[in-house]
Parts: sequence; structure tokens; C-alpha cells
Amino acid sequence: MTQLPNHYGVTPPQCPCCKTRITVHQKINPGHCGAMNCALKFAHDTAIQREAKERKVIKKTRRIAERIVKKSIQNIARTLGVTPGAVKTGTVPFQNNPVTALPDDARAAFIAHLETTVATAYDSARHTSAIGPVAPPPLHIPTPIELAGCTACQGHCCQQGRGRHAFLAQSVFENLFHMHPHLGAEEAIAFYVAALPDQSVKDACVFQSRTGCTLPRDWRSDVCNTYRCRDLIRLSDKYPPGRNKAVAVVGVDGDQTQILAHRSTVGTLAVTED
Repeated sequence: MTQLPNHYGVTPPQCPCCKTRITVHQKINPGHCGAMNCALKFAHDTAIQREAKERKVIKKTRRIAERIVKKSIQNIARTLGVTPGAVKTGTVPFQNNPVTALPDDARAAFIAHLETTVATAYDSARHTSAIGPVAPPPLHIPTPIELAGCTACQGHCCQQGRGRHAFLAQSVFENLFHMHPHLGAEEAIAFYVAALPDQSVKDACVFQSRTGCTLPRDWRSDVCNTYRCRDLIRLSDKYPPGRNKAVAVVGVDGDQTQILAHRSTVGTLAVTED
């Protein structure tokens, strides 16, 4: 076998599946030699590792939440009108970035995207108006426990909206014009600009204010109206509507936490740590 040149001062890497020597570039991407069997095995092993890592994170988050709840259990139980032993725990992510003035460059970039995209969508909607009424965009109505989870989280997923212009794609505006046929392009632009808050969460969606999203639900993107993170789905599945469970919903981000106490007959209330 010809000895491969050692350009990087290390032993050339191997395919993790078949152990064949591969280049440094293959090691970086795709991570294996490229053979079909190796590609399938690599994808399978990667998925297992990702799931194991996720379980580890969930377990760690759960430990943090349980520790925080234990410290505040008397307050939580008193707030919900139950005994401490009746309190269950649910966890969600948590973001606590400061609320600052919306940067001029972020505002300008969003308005530029808005003007271009709305104009294109308006022309498209006018040309397809003969199709007739369209179904309203999908809208997920949050359950009470989901609302508690989102409130405790404070919009961790909403941070993704900064680089994606609040997920307001052309299709969102096309639906808007179909649903409101008398709405003009300039009126739509003016509405969104007027909804921009003076103060927004740092490095997050331009519409994410101190009190939440400043857009009405039917003017938000389909992503915003339908997305539920895995933690929220787990919380909703564990505590479905109709069960009057006392739940301490804990938002966790490293050492930062926030507790909300939820019970369907009481509502959702903030809890201070003892």
C-alpha cells in the first residue's frame, strides 16, 4: 500500500465505519468515506448520538428544575392551593436577554425586506385573485399549559426571528392579501412598521417586546403560529387539558431560571423563590 502524505503532521483519519483511510476534508464533511453502507451507518450512529446528547441535556435540565422547585415548594403549593406533594414539574427553555432600543440597522433591514416582499406578494395575489377564497393559514391555539410554558420561556424560539425577518416570507403576505382583498400593499407595510416596538429583546425578533410579540396572531408568520418546540410538546403531552394538575413550569437556561405555577382552576401565576 502506498503511504499517504502526511500534510497535516498527524496520522491520516479513518472512516469511522469501515476504517478505510480518508482525507481530512472527508473527515470534516461528510464525516465518512462516502460508500453507501458507511453513509447509512454514519447517519444512524449520528442520530443515536444526537438523541443520547439530547437525553443528557433533558436530564440535566430536569435536575436543575427539581432543585429550584424544591426550594420554592411551599410558595408554589400555597399559590396553587394544594399540598407540596401534589406539585408536578415541567421544564421549558428560557431566554432572559435585556430589552433595549431596536437597533437602527435591524429596523432598516426589516423594512427593506418588508417593502420588497410585500410588493411581490401583492402582485402575485392580484394575478391569482380569480382562484377565489383561500383557506386561512394554519393557526395552533395554545392550550393553557402551553401558554404557561411559553410565558415561562419568554420566547427562546423567537430569537430565531431576528435573522429571518420574523419568518415573514412572500407566502405569508400572499395569504394576507387573499384573506383581506381590500388591503393594499402600502397599508400592509404601514401596519407592520407601526407594530415595530421602540424597545425589543436584544438579538431577537424585531417584534419581540418586553410583553411578547407586538403582532396580532393573524398577522404573524405561519411558523410563529404553528411551531412548538420539543419541550413544549412534552409539557403538553404530559399535562393535557382537562386534568387539573398543579404544575411548576420552570424555564431553564444554564443557571438562569424562572418559575410559573399553573393549575387550570387557578390560572398561571409567577412564583418567587424562597
